[in-house]
Amino acid sequence: MSRWLIKYDDIPEHRCLDLAVDGLPCVPALGRTRYLQQQQADKMHVHAGCVEIVYCVRGGDLAFITEEKRYRFLPGHVFVSRPDEPHHLVSVPKGVFLYWCLFRLPRAGEKTLGLDAEESQWLAKRFWEIPRRHFEGSDSIRRQFRHVFDLHDDSSKEPFVKKLLMRNAIFNLLVDTVDAAGRDPVSCHNNRLLNAVENMRANPERNYSLAELAERVGLSPTSLNVAFKKMTGLPPHAFLIKCRIERAKEELAKPGCGVMALSERLGFRSFRHFSAQFKAETGCLPSKWHP
Repeated sequence: MSRWLIKYDDIPEHRCLDLAVDGLPCVPALGRTRYLQQQQADKMHVHAGCVEIVYCVRGGDLAFITEEKRYRFLPGHVFVSRPDEPHHLVSVPKGVFLYWCLFRLPRAGEKTLGLDAEESQWLAKRFWEIPRRHFEGSDSIRRQFRHVFDLHDDSSKEPFVKKLLMRNAIFNLLVDTVDAAGRDPVSCHNNRLLNAVENMRANPERNYSLAELAERVGLSPTSLNVAFKKMTGLPPHAFLIKCRIERAKEELAKPGCGVMALSERLGFRSFRHFSAQFKAETGCLPSKWHP
């Protein structure tokens, strides 16, 4: 099992900061990543002595895998890995936007974030006993992530003031995370929507009208569009096309697959439409596809 090596960077699409320079050695990495191209799955790895907190701002078709379980990871969701727990993120599609950080849990007698030893152990205990490690996050978690980046970038404040504010923001982020983990699971509307999304992924050849999906989920068409895009990163029809392209890639990897017949079988209105959508998603025509 490999230990994850931190690669610090500070470019628009990928920021990975060491907050030790801001007086916070307990946060060896604070990250904000926007995937401009589809990425392959990373390798199973561990974070020695640290919990990793990941918040999904935008994107779909994500999952975290541990040695015990696979977790579907959608916009607004949080995943928390335990210290030294093997895990990895499965294939990352284009357009995904994540906030994440590593927090080194204090050992017995150690202090962190300006807290005394007892307070530090209270915070560590809350993470060790977190009731759910994959859960629906809160807007406060997203705001705290953004706030820490804003403070880091603010050169107008005196160093000790900046350190104090960042320490407070990190503490709020950690407490908001464990509090959100203890709340009730996602609403029935979200469960119905998730079932509809999984059905579209499993049966992309079928047609799904907006009215049909709205009735199944129990939302108005307008509310469904908003909720669907929040969950998958795409409106319903665009998500269906993406599912069809993913299925096409699987079928084209099999020997003897006929491209024309596949286009019709997957419900595209014409072979030309299929070819155009496939090229837009993969960069090549279906007849030239190689996995």
